[in-house]
Amino acid sequence: MINKKRKRVSDEGENGNQDVQASAQSGAGSDVIAPHKFTRKERRHLKKEMRRIKPLWRRVSWQFVKTFLIRVPLVIIAIIAVTLLTLKIYLTPVTVQKLATSIFADMSYGSLKLDVAGFDIYRGFDIRNIVVRSGPDFNYEKVFEMERFVFRYSFFRIFTGSIRLPEIGLYRPRVYLKEKNGKWNVASLMKPSVVREEPEEEEDGETPDEISLPVSVDFLLNFYLDDLRVYARGADFSAQMQGLSFNANIDIPPFKKIPLSVHAVKLFKTMRFELNPSGKMDVSFYSNGAATSPELVLNWTLIFENGEKPVFNSNLAFGAKRMPLRLKDKVFSPLDFMVSYDIFLNPVEDSVRINDLIVTFRGSNWIRLGGTVSSVTKKQVLKIDMKESRIPLGDVYPYYVLMTGDSSTKFSGNVSLMPLSVRGTVENPDVKGGLNLKNIYFRIPGTEASIPSLLADYYASGPMSRMELGLGIKAPYIAYVIDGSKSGGNGLRFNTGITALEGFKIFRINSMSLDFYDPGSNKAALSLAMNGEVNTAASVAGWLNLSRLRFDAVPLKEMVPARFRKSINSIPLKKPVNLGLVTKFYMGDELVNANLDLSASVPDYGVEDLKLSASVKQETKKQRVTVNHLTLGSRTMNLLLAVNGTVDLKKSPISGSDLKISLELDNSSMKNIFGPWATSGRMKLAAGMKGDLDTGVVKGTLVFEGFNLKNDEMMLSMNGLDMNFPFEYELAARKGTESILTITQKQVIESEHFREKPNFTIKSFSFKHPARERKIEYMRDFSAHMYFRENVFRIADLKASVMDGSLYARSVMFNLADFKRHHMEFDLVLDATNINIGRMDEPDYSKKIPEDAELSLSANFSGKGLNINRELTVSGYINIYEIGVEFANRLMKGLSQEKGKSKLGQPVQFIVDNSMGVESFDFKLDKGLAYPTVKLWRKVISVLAVVDRSEVRFDRIRVQEYLRKVAEE
Repeated sequence: MINKKRKRVSDEGENGNQDVQASAQSGAGSDVIAPHKFTRKERRHLKKEMRRIKPLWRRVSWQFVKTFLIRVPLVIIAIIAVTLLTLKIYLTPVTVQKLATSIFADMSYGSLKLDVAGFDIYRGFDIRNIVVRSGPDFNYEKVFEMERFVFRYSFFRIFTGSIRLPEIGLYRPRVYLKEKNGKWNVASLMKPSVVREEPEEEEDGETPDEISLPVSVDFLLNFYLDDLRVYARGADFSAQMQGLSFNANIDIPPFKKIPLSVHAVKLFKTMRFELNPSGKMDVSFYSNGAATSPELVLNWTLIFENGEKPVFNSNLAFGAKRMPLRLKDKVFSPLDFMVSYDIFLNPVEDSVRINDLIVTFRGSNWIRLGGTVSSVTKKQVLKIDMKESRIPLGDVYPYYVLMTGDSSTKFSGNVSLMPLSVRGTVENPDVKGGLNLKNIYFRIPGTEASIPSLLADYYASGPMSRMELGLGIKAPYIAYVIDGSKSGGNGLRFNTGITALEGFKIFRINSMSLDFYDPGSNKAALSLAMNGEVNTAASVAGWLNLSRLRFDAVPLKEMVPARFRKSINSIPLKKPVNLGLVTKFYMGDELVNANLDLSASVPDYGVEDLKLSASVKQETKKQRVTVNHLTLGSRTMNLLLAVNGTVDLKKSPISGSDLKISLELDNSSMKNIFGPWATSGRMKLAAGMKGDLDTGVVKGTLVFEGFNLKNDEMMLSMNGLDMNFPFEYELAARKGTESILTITQKQVIESEHFREKPNFTIKSFSFKHPARERKIEYMRDFSAHMYFRENVFRIADLKASVMDGSLYARSVMFNLADFKRHHMEFDLVLDATNINIGRMDEPDYSKKIPEDAELSLSANFSGKGLNINRELTVSGYINIYEIGVEFANRLMKGLSQEKGKSKLGQPVQFIVDNSMGVESFDFKLDKGLAYPTVKLWRKVISVLAVVDRSEVRFDRIRVQEYLRKVAEE
């Protein structure tokens, strides 16, 4: 009974002060025990007994709770308290100073010196007179020094959620950079350390919208950088920067939730960053190539304003005032330039407002932009406009002269980048702008130009996959001066529209036009229109259609300077010339293809349908060019030129070829073919080439049938040309060493039975008199047999009537040999009889003229080498047995004078000149030397003074020198 009652008491409480009563069921008798008051000893015994009878799990659980919720925290708090107390006691200013210097000594090759003015682990520290020196490699020179470093904080407030950093200050830091043997002192200051690989961060799962903190947190930061100075001294330059300061202030009131979005900016009460509040800095740079020490302007601010619409306001001003600059030996006048902006960013609305973005040079706003950018973090929707733009070229000119040293070039005027508007997104922009030039003047030696106004409009719109581009240029009046001669007005219009596809890999030229015109008449001297497409994706391929290319010389006369108008008038094109062109091309790594079709209309020459068509293929691996076809023709002119074949390029310039060419011109009546040149009759050329340029062969046939040629301006006419001329041209040098001059069999066979029939005839040939505006018939009834084979050109039985006389060449030979002039050979057998040079003064053949101007000669000579400036190895003879007085005197003077002095001497030369006349010349030629004999006849005056003999002989006259003298006379 007693145990049960105690158990009930334990259920009520453990203090034992409650009364214990016995319960009895109703209707049953029970003994009532009177209340008992326990003693202290009994109560202790009772508690022990009650604990003993509790279950084990309850006792273990209770001890665990008490350990982790009470004992452990108390122990941790005690340890922290002891640690903090120990640190506060141990970390005195002197101790911290020693620790810092020893740790730095272990980490670097240099040394650290500082004064710890105050150190409180709970509130911060104040360190002064910090000096860092380099190691022995830089003679322990200063690398860094700072007057004061302050770090203030509140340690215990961190546990209440208040992070307070009222002052982090770097006051008057100095950095000294020095280069020695290609190394900088800061790079060699620290000892190498072991680089540890950081583990890759695992990607987190889904990011929540916000972060919730268990307690409220507030934050305060004040950072100060005062008067930073940097000094640098390199191997070939020195520089310094002084006066850079920076302030930062961040104040965030208490918060418990951090939004993971732009709305997080609403947590800020104040945020202010300011770089260089004074706005001025001193910067200098010096080297052998350049030097400057400007008054630099630098100020940047970023200020947060937390209102109904929280915004960031940022301002920048960067530039220089009165900036002296020296580049090598050139000293510039002081520069003034400034770059500034005023920008507002609204992170909640995700937009930027650009109040001003300005670039200024010497007081002129080159660029002044403004506008907005919305959806900054998404699509960047742009709305930007140019507010102002003025670029005076006169401000730039002095610097151009100083940079180039070219004071002879002049330019002035104003350039503006207005108008300009940017709309759309970065991926799909819409840009419209212009380049506006006013009162432009430009001059170089001998030439100057002025452009009162020029406007270039441009646009770009659409995504990168399909962007529309355009450019238009208008210059209503351009004038220029060349060598003092001023031009008339010149106008220019240019427009193009291009579609760029697949990220600028394909360019589709929708239209392109150009007009260069006379502003007075508005007629174009040059007009162009074209379209096409160029694909550069895998290779370069495309097509171009030049639908109009028109040239008109008439308005051009009013556009050019006066000194050139005579040249323009001499252009034989009085009517517009029109061209059209269609071309397709492909340029790959292994194959190049080109196809071209050109049409031309030249009314002044009666050409309305001239067409050129070509198809060419180049195979890179085979190193071969194939001309599928190349034709040039006109139905109205009955003209056709055709070329086809292949050329191998395995070695330079060619390694092989198989080309064919044909040219045919056939007109029954006289037609202009080019300028004043007109033809009638038939001309046909058929030729081919095989091989390379060393061993190849060119052969073919040139045929003329009833061909006539006329040029009225030159008073030239050739009538009745008939020719059937086969030729074969070997590009290889002639084999063998035997001279062709030794092969004389054809020269000694004179029988008519062995002679070829003439294949070259001309009825008549007329040309302008050399001194008078008169047309002279020089030759008629020309006939000869001509051929070209084995690199030897031969003419046999040449016959012609020349000015009342006759010309007969039994044999004319010219050997090209190996194409070197000193190896070429020639041979001539010629007779000229009674050629009356006086006929040039009397073109009427029905009238007789005196015979004292007749010329008759026989010539038979051959030689090797064709360099008249060096030596002619000619041998043979020339016998002039009938000659006019004037021509005889020229030949005689060439023989008897050298350097203006007579070879005969005085008085012989006087007697020959005044008492003797020339009867004939007999030139014997041997190995490049002439041995002339001049036969004389006596004049009437010869009775007074005569020469003993009637002939004069000259010995060893070099042929080329004599020919030059006669030509000069």
